Amino acid sequence: MHIHAQRGECLAKVWLYPEPVIAESFGFSPLEMRTIIEQVRRHTDDIERAWNEHFGQGSAF
Repeated sequence: MHIHAQRGECLAKVWLYPEPVIAESFGFSPLEMRTIIEQVRRHTDDIERAWNEHFGQGSAF
């Protein structure tokens, strides 16, 4: 399960499990990447719920 973060030309892919980590990032500063990870940690339950609603329960991992 992962999410994408984008701002303008900046893009990051974040794996949610086993813990949120940046899989790849283009254009974000280290501070911005830490902020993205903090937000993902804070909202993991909401992200997982939205993922399952969109892709279905069986696609979580």
